[in-house]
Amino acid sequence: MRHSKSVRAGMLLGALVAVAPCLPAQAPEVQESSGYVEVLVPGVGWRQAVVGRQLPAASVVTAWKDGRAKIDCGGSTLLIGPLTHVRVQSADSSGYELLLTEGSISVDAASGVFTIEYRGMQIHVEKGSFSLSDGRLAVTSGTVVLREPGRQPRAVPPGSVVALLERTVGPVFGSTAP
Repeated sequence: MRHSKSVRAGMLLGALVAVAPCLPAQAPEVQESSGYVEVLVPGVGWRQAVVGRQLPAASVVTAWKDGRAKIDCGGSTLLIGPLTHVRVQSADSSGYELLLTEGSISVDAASGVFTIEYRGMQIHVEKGSFSLSDGRLAVTSGTVVLREPGRQPRAVPPGSVVALLERTVGPVFGSTAP
């Protein structure tokens, strides 16, 4: 049976729309980079973070002292500040999972779901924005859910700032000289 081009195009579009919810999320991609920022891409090795570089699961982004990067995550944005080390755990249809080892990031989850693991805690946001710097979580919009070990998950509303790290005086500064 022969169909006109417009009918075939319509059938193809319909098929794509039906499959779209099953497609994986777009792999994070470097949108801007300044200073010294490098990425470890699985199977490729360490490379400079240049515009357009894709960051599949298990990729690592490291920004040095003067480095900054803007990462596009399918319409959502991840800003990476200086002295930051972050790993892309996964990027699929359920969202983006990242592991922040050190440094500062800002997330604007305009169209995606993000879960950031930071020192045993999980920060989850869907359609909202927050920043995490020096162990402080600052929520700008939406609702962020914070999961800490041994505690019930709690919603952190916009305008809130939460200190995630307890700083204590170490033995060198707390001791008295003999």
